[in-house]
This record gives sequence, structure tokens and C-alpha cells, in this order.
Amino acid sequence: MRNTIPDVNGIDADRHAVATRPVARVAKPRLPSGRSEGKQDRLPPLVMQIADRLERDIIAGRYRRGEWLREQEIANRLGTSRGPVREALRLVELDGLIEMVPWRGAQVVDMTAAQIDDLMEVVAALQGLVSRLAAVHGTNADFDRVRAVVDDMDLTIAKGAPMAKQLQLAFDGGAMLREICGSERAGSMLMRVGRLAYWQHRYLLGAGLPWRRAAARKWRRLVAALIARNGELADRAARDMVHHSKTYIMDALAAGTTDDQRPDDLPVRMQAIGGQAD
Repeated sequence: MRNTIPDVNGIDADRHAVATRPVARVAKPRLPSGRSEGKQDRLPPLVMQIADRLERDIIAGRYRRGEWLREQEIANRLGTSRGPVREALRLVELDGLIEMVPWRGAQVVDMTAAQIDDLMEVVAALQGLVSRLAAVHGTNADFDRVRAVVDDMDLTIAKGAPMAKQLQLAFDGGAMLREICGSERAGSMLMRVGRLAYWQHRYLLGAGLPWRRAAARKWRRLVAALIARNGELADRAARDMVHHSKTYIMDALAAGTTDDQRPDDLPVRMQAIGGQAD
């Protein structure tokens, strides 16, 4: 069951905020994941729910980069035993959000600037591929849907809505591209890498009007390439979008900006994680 709650910026989305009640033993929709569906189907629903909860907590900022996750503390908070928590942590490790350290436990991944730079290049390549495929396999109706999202971006900027709303629309557009690209494998790979890149979008919350307008224009160029069914142009436009975000993020890192000032301001519809904010 989805719990849809308006966030502080007026975005209706699945909240990543941490609740204190025990985990319900009822299956919930899965977050996008690079995990094997066959293996996932063999896991107890409670383990999958705990893994989802931990990933939401990490991305929402409850656990900071480099912080250790304690099995007993998590079990106490979620009203369960350590066994399911231990299995859930292995799933979270598969998604790249934590690292299991022998004799010490689980630690939230702490990426260096060089690793973030490399990650964004991988995202750019995958986003380019997905967009190239979408130009070939998408229908005119599909492209109209993406164009409507970009229209909403322009309206959001004109109204002075928070940057988080623009990010949400970008994620929605990215989800549409994955749906119409015709390659489940490419879409799944982009989702998995996108989960790691998601954290970095916190740096974009402070982006000013010039950056936001430029991001919307880049999306507009991608839409034009899709409508023209020009895969090469769509690939280049998508890579340019991601590089627009990457440049801002890397500049913020170089300036010493922290990424933990407003963890709850990010949009949280994780099913849309493939898209970038530019």
C-alpha cells in the first residue's frame, strides 16, 4: 500500500521520512533495484520491507555517509529480530548504498569527489543510451508525455516553485524515457546507477534561476530530438543534461558545500530515479 503525503514543498510522493512504528508484515511496492528478481522472490517479505526501509532512511539522510549501521539498533527500532535485519543489509549492499566490512558490520558508502565524478559519467552514458533507444521505440504519444513534463518545468520555474519540484519533474521525465526505450536491461542499469547518483542531487537544491532555466532548455532540446526520431541527437542532449548537473555538483564539492543540510527537501518518488535534473 502506498502512503502518499504532500511534502514540505507540495510534492505528493512516497516519503522517505522515518517512522517509529514497527515494520508491517505486508508486502509494499519495491523501490527500483538492480537485484535479481528471482532471488528477490525467494526472500521473506519482511526482509524486503526492511531493506526498502533502510534504503529510504539512508537516502533521506537518517544515516550519514560513512556512518555504521548497527543490527541491534535497527532491529529494536523496527520491532524485529537481528536475523531479518542482517539479510536486509545484504540486499542494501547489492544496491551499492552500504559496504559490509568484515568483523565491523555495515557502513554507509562515502564517495570521494573522484568517485562521484566517475559515477556521473556512467549516468551520462546510460542516460544517453536510454534516450537514443527512446527516440527509436517511442510513439508520438510518448513524446507528448515527456514534452508535457518539460512544459511543467517551465511553469514551475516561472512560478518560483522550489527546486525540489523541478527535480521531481526531471525524475518523472527520466522514468518515462526508461519506459519507452524498449530495453528493460538498459532501464534497469540506469535505475541502479541512479540510486547512487540520487544523493548528489542534494547539491542542486541551491541552484539559482540561470541554472534552472538552462536545465529546462536542455530538456527541451532532448524532446526535440525525440520528436525528430534522431537517436544521435537524443543521446547527445541527454548526456549534456547530466553534465549540466555534474558540473554544478562538482563545483559545490570543490567549494566545500555539505550535502546534509536539507535531507528532507529532495523529491522522493524513487520509481523515477533514472532522470536527471537538467
